[in-house]
Amino acid sequence: MTLSWLRGSLRWKLVLAAVLIEAVMLLLLFANNARLFNKTIEQQGVQKVQELSSMLNVALAPALFQRDYARAQGIIDDLLRDNSATLAYVVILDENGRVFGRGGRVDTDSLPRVAALPNSHEVLFNGALPLHVGAQQVGELRYGLSFATLFEARAGLLRQGLLIALLGMLLTMLALSAAGYWLTRHMNKLMQASQAIAAGRYDVKAEVVATDEIGQLARNFNEMGAAICAHTGEMQRTRSQLQATIAAIPDLLFEVGLDGTYHDIHAQSPHLLSASAEKLLGKKVGDVMPPAATEVILLALHEAYASGRSYGRQFELQLAQGSAWFELSVSGKLGLPGQEPRFIVLSRDITERYLAQANLEQRVEQRTAELLVAKNEAERASNAKSEFLSRMSHELRTPMNGILGFAQLLSYNQTNPLDGEQQNYVQEILHAGDHLLELINEVLDLARIESGRLDLAPENIAVAQLVRETMPLVQTLAAKNNLTLSANLAGDYVIRADPLRLRQILLNLLSNAIKYNRKGGSVAISCRSQRKGWLKIEVKDSGRGIAAEELPRLFIPFERLDSAYSGIEGAGIGLALSRKLVEAMDGVIGVESEAGAGSTFWVEFPLLVEENSEPLPDLNAMRTNRHNERKVLYIEDNPSSLRLVEKSISGRFGMTMLNAHNAELGLEMARAYLPDIILLDINLPGMDGFKALEVLQKDAMTCDIPVIAITANAMERDIKKGLDAGFADYLTKPLDIIQLVVLLGKLSGKKERAVPGG
Repeated sequence: MTLSWLRGSLRWKLVLAAVLIEAVMLLLLFANNARLFNKTIEQQGVQKVQELSSMLNVALAPALFQRDYARAQGIIDDLLRDNSATLAYVVILDENGRVFGRGGRVDTDSLPRVAALPNSHEVLFNGALPLHVGAQQVGELRYGLSFATLFEARAGLLRQGLLIALLGMLLTMLALSAAGYWLTRHMNKLMQASQAIAAGRYDVKAEVVATDEIGQLARNFNEMGAAICAHTGEMQRTRSQLQATIAAIPDLLFEVGLDGTYHDIHAQSPHLLSASAEKLLGKKVGDVMPPAATEVILLALHEAYASGRSYGRQFELQLAQGSAWFELSVSGKLGLPGQEPRFIVLSRDITERYLAQANLEQRVEQRTAELLVAKNEAERASNAKSEFLSRMSHELRTPMNGILGFAQLLSYNQTNPLDGEQQNYVQEILHAGDHLLELINEVLDLARIESGRLDLAPENIAVAQLVRETMPLVQTLAAKNNLTLSANLAGDYVIRADPLRLRQILLNLLSNAIKYNRKGGSVAISCRSQRKGWLKIEVKDSGRGIAAEELPRLFIPFERLDSAYSGIEGAGIGLALSRKLVEAMDGVIGVESEAGAGSTFWVEFPLLVEENSEPLPDLNAMRTNRHNERKVLYIEDNPSSLRLVEKSISGRFGMTMLNAHNAELGLEMARAYLPDIILLDINLPGMDGFKALEVLQKDAMTCDIPVIAITANAMERDIKKGLDAGFADYLTKPLDIIQLVVLLGKLSGKKERAVPGG
């Protein structure tokens, strides 16, 4: 008998499940009732035994003891008559086990085995009761209790319960069948609609009118069918577009297996195929392509299969027309699990692009070679310029050292002081020399910045102190032009910058504010934090101002506003140099000006946490720090420079000067006299200054003597090289007499502290 009706019907599955559940519940109910009924039978048997025990002992024990047979038999007959439904038999045994009296259906020759308690599984309970008169046992009573009535009642109840259960199950099946039909009538409509959609009729809808869950399911099903219909239409359109796209591809597109078997080919370039597409289907790549191309294609297939990603290669193929280059792109095609992997392969002719790229690479290599030549030429030109500037600086500084040095000596001469006119002449010499030196320094600084060789020594600077030390340097120029010079330095601002370069910037801005001002005007410098984290230093003048259209020219090297300031000396380098220095120290420089209303030049630097910078040395204090007979050895081949330094330090700090015109003689004098300080020129005949310094450092007698370089080599790299070599300081020509005196006093003070009482 087949159960297809059950496997294909949800309704009958529900009915069968409900009937099985009900049957199990009824079975459990029957089992529980039987257990309770059996327990009741056992309890009633025990109770009956207890009742008979007391009654029979009282009634039969005296008759047995007195051997009154008739009385005992009468009692037995009465008991059987009164308890005919439950008492099956009674037997009295005397103390010797002989039958004294009996009643009921029992074989006295083989009495039944006595049970301890009544059992619900046995209809007859065989019991025994000892008979006592006082404390003496006079015999034993055997009896049998029948539970047949109770067993019959139990069987009747079970039959009634089974009948009721069967009737209930029948009613349940009928009710569930009706309910299942009512519930599944809509499901049948849904099933019919789903079968139609499975057959490809996506426009079919389930005609279910209901507001319950089945109705909601039907509505969702209809929406799903509509979505499938829309998606199918979109897929058909996409497929049509894809087919049109494939048809438009001017390359070779084919589908192959992992072993290189052709499964589909879309060829729009017949020259790429050795045979028609139909003839190639089922063949392998190796049957069509040359060995080299076959190896490339199979390698690409296995790489794409192993990595799970698209894979591309380029290869050369020899065709009838000649050599050609192709680009191969391989990507895996999605398939069902267990299906043979397949790949989409696109082969594109890139011969023209390859040749163009090769030509481009050749041109790039040629252009790169040309650029390298130009770069080398530019570097040689830059090195030549740097060498020229270095030589120019050296050649100009050496004679200027004598001009400015002796001019300073004439100006400071207290023994034979100059008259007023002579003093004016000397001041003109000093002024012109200083201006020329300033131009040389600015040109060199600008060249260093442009070549990227400007070395800065940034440190924490207390700006207010630096401004106060800078103001006296321009006070004379301001007084000469009858200008009022003022400063507003509220606040202890600290920035990170090179102090020498920052002083150079401030001097340039202050000097410009004085030179390009009007007679009787004013110049004011101020420091303030206008925006958070930045310090702004402003230099404001009361001059003629600058027109807006001329402001962009201010910071261009060698640009001067000649129309308005043609009578004022200058080369147009200062502001350009200041701008590059400010930017090199992470600052900003700018100007605010209006024709006829003066100008305000400003610089901004990032602020640091406020702290005190180390103060600059006090020149007056150094001048009073005198010692007894200090010796200074100056090794210099230029007599003019020797006389200048000798005049400069004569009588100061108790110093006397020794001199040598070459390094070899200077080294002998250093060991012989052990001077406190050595001044050493770099460009000496024979042994140069660096070699002489090395000898001094290696000699135990002279290694602790501070050595100061004095040279016309003023390039940044020269200064760095000298300090790295171990010079205590590096002074460039022309010498600043005051700077030299301050340095000698400073080193002399250190020497005295190092050797107390020396």
